[in-house]
Amino acid sequence: MILTNKNNKICSKMKINQILNHYFFYNLYQDLIGSKHFLGIFVNEYIKPQQGQKILELGCGAGNVYAVFPEKNLRYLGVDNSENYIHHAKKKFPEQSFICADVTKDFAVDEISDTVFAEAIISALPDNQLVEMFKLLKNICDDHTKIVFSDMNYRDSASKFQCFLMKHERNQFIRSKSEYVKLLTEFFNIDKISVIKHPYRIPYEKIIFECHLR
Repeated sequence: MILTNKNNKICSKMKINQILNHYFFYNLYQDLIGSKHFLGIFVNEYIKPQQGQKILELGCGAGNVYAVFPEKNLRYLGVDNSENYIHHAKKKFPEQSFICADVTKDFAVDEISDTVFAEAIISALPDNQLVEMFKLLKNICDDHTKIVFSDMNYRDSASKFQCFLMKHERNQFIRSKSEYVKLLTEFFNIDKISVIKHPYRIPYEKIIFECHLR
């Protein structure tokens, strides 16, 4: 059977996604784009982990965000649906907890978290799955829980090169600021919105939402 050009593009994208699902290649990609610099800013200026806190990360991968926490004397739980990533996270950070689960339907925790955050998970999920994830958060947060979402920011004013990069990203649901706001305000009060214009070596913008339950 001869594949059409369209199918070839789909197959190529699937192969890229499969490669990035491997721990080694994903970490290599993150090193190449300089993500550690941004993660340091994200953690120190927005998550602000404190000693003794209970912190939950949705879509934790192999624990790359936790790796830059300046404070490790806390109770951290990372949730991700990749067995490969969770396996490596447990090996790297045995002092903390990691579970392999789908954050849109089958994870649960016994305690209210002080902080819940997610880095680049909203752009990985379609609207209907995000709604399910947001509903689950109501069971593990209270009025005092800080909720922080960070993701790529799509803009009509973005250059052709930026649009090309976002179009070929592993995450297929990169949204504009107004689209993110529309989704989030159904479930959360947004306390602050921040835009970081040059988070990586590649020309992306990141948008960060600091929220609490509505």
